[in-house]
Amino acid sequence: MKKPRIKHVIAIGATCLLVVFIVIIVCDVLVTSNAKARTFDDVSDVPHNKVGLLLATSPITPLGEHNYYFDNRVKAADELYKAGKVDFIIASGGDYTQAQPNGCDEPSAIRDSLVARGIPENRIVLDYDGTRTLNSIAKAREVYDLDSLTLISQKYHNERALYLADKHGLHAVGYNAAPSPVRSKRIKNTLREYLARVKMFIDVSQNQEPMAHISKTKYEEIKTTITNYLSRSGMSEFEQKDFIYELCDTIHSCLNSVFFKYNTTINGFNVEGIFSIAPDGNIDYQGGSTICATLFFSSDSLTFSIHHPTFKIPTDEFSNTLKALDCIELSYNHPIFPNPQKIPLDSIRDLPFAFIDIDFDGNKELLLSYPGNGQKNISTYNAYALPELNDVNPFKGYIWNCLDEWTVFDYETQTIISSLWGGYDGSEKWYFKYEGNRLKPYKKEEYTHWFDSLKTSTPIP
Repeated sequence: MKKPRIKHVIAIGATCLLVVFIVIIVCDVLVTSNAKARTFDDVSDVPHNKVGLLLATSPITPLGEHNYYFDNRVKAADELYKAGKVDFIIASGGDYTQAQPNGCDEPSAIRDSLVARGIPENRIVLDYDGTRTLNSIAKAREVYDLDSLTLISQKYHNERALYLADKHGLHAVGYNAAPSPVRSKRIKNTLREYLARVKMFIDVSQNQEPMAHISKTKYEEIKTTITNYLSRSGMSEFEQKDFIYELCDTIHSCLNSVFFKYNTTINGFNVEGIFSIAPDGNIDYQGGSTICATLFFSSDSLTFSIHHPTFKIPTDEFSNTLKALDCIELSYNHPIFPNPQKIPLDSIRDLPFAFIDIDFDGNKELLLSYPGNGQKNISTYNAYALPELNDVNPFKGYIWNCLDEWTVFDYETQTIISSLWGGYDGSEKWYFKYEGNRLKPYKKEEYTHWFDSLKTSTPIP
């Protein structure tokens, strides 16, 4: 009785293996035949496309070994660009620095390698959503609005990516990078590719969503709204589209999210911002709220954008009816200091930013507020000089890396006064003047407790 059962089990097992083998072969044949005459080994045969999509891999394997696949893909991208076959290169991969042993930031590693080969950095676009080939293809079509592109990877990978490109309405060709010179690596990747092609057909049959949070409808709605903001930001077209996508991704992933537009005019600049938050749990209706924003400054002579991680929204801008809104517009009245004698920074504590002359040269600098980031939870400020803003470099004259709301600017004596609270052990005031472009302390005052009474005043040579 046992022998027939064993034979039956063996027959079932053999049938299953045969079915699996046939499925693998069929998937492989379909992918290979679909890519026939669409991948190229010689760069001179590749047609021109505006964009090359480099499907990333890490320069180092999880075991810490050198990855020749990375080198050869970078080399292929370099050849395409220098032959005039592509104008831009999208480095599409993931940041695995924390997630994997010997993991790295793949897009940045590709950028650095291409720049080292002489490709201009402004021709390289970093895409951090490329953790799967499906994501890379979908983003190229849906976010970057591409109709055609050149895929850059090894031949087996290009063939599979071409099938996905067809499914997403992309007219694509592939330029084949050389495989690894290590035979064992070639065998391993060939076996892996057979399974990857089966997985791809499963994803296609199930209409697998490429990116977890992308909402095409929401993306199109918001894209229409904010294109005018971004057109003056100085961003490249790909940076603009990435910003829109990230914003849509944030909105789509937040429950009951609210879309905000910010608009005000100050110091000759039109200042615009666009961002979203989820009111539930993120807004303190008693004390206001801080959120992450990108601001766009534009005047007749200067346009720039700057990231503001703690944009402050005052309490009086909100009410409980906010949760019912899809969009709200904000604008603030900023203080004007005509011919000031002194400006204490606590006078701007409730503002997300302000323009104040902090080096007494008659030109105002931009101060960004960081609420609750300083001593005794007071606000601190980073200062930026306008001529430097195209590079977004912090102004070099600020005290101890930041100013805070206890800082006072005395315009009569051209002195900056900074206060340090020491609790019961006493407090200090430091007095600074500019010598050339450098700040130098010239006096220190010591006080009891909370600046109750002056103990000593010490000149600093």
